[in-house]
Amino acid sequence: MHTAVFFVKQLVKLDSVTLGHVLMAR
Repeated sequence: MHTAVFFVKQLVKLDSVTLGHVLMAR
């Protein structure tokens, strides 16, 4: 369960970073 939570947190962090790059690219 802890691994799943960690994986989800990593995904959310990755999404945030990607979204940040997209906003910066505009």
